[in-house]
Amino acid sequence: MPDLRKHRGSHPQDQLLFVIESDPELRQGTCDLSGRLKTMLREISEERGWNWEIELVPDPDPVLSRADQIVASADSQILNQAERWFNLVRFAIETRVPDAWIVDLSRERL
Repeated sequence: MPDLRKHRGSHPQDQLLFVIESDPELRQGTCDLSGRLKTMLREISEERGWNWEIELVPDPDPVLSRADQIVASADSQILNQAERWFNLVRFAIETRVPDAWIVDLSRERL
């Protein structure tokens, strides 16, 4: 029998449990990694002549979900809500790990 469960969505206490202000070290670590990623993306885009706009925001999910541009993500909620999207992780696995074992769980195959 196929598994028909749906994503549960956010937990009612997520805002309390994962509020970034509750852990200053987590906030600093997140900012450090985000800043490094932004720098790397900017450098790559400049090297290749790509006209990218790279922006850091505290909560990117609503921004990505409402974007009118193509969104690169692997987050199912964002992919479900975004108007135009690209599954970045799938592309990375298919192009960089050609021998990866991929299980297709799409409804078309069930």
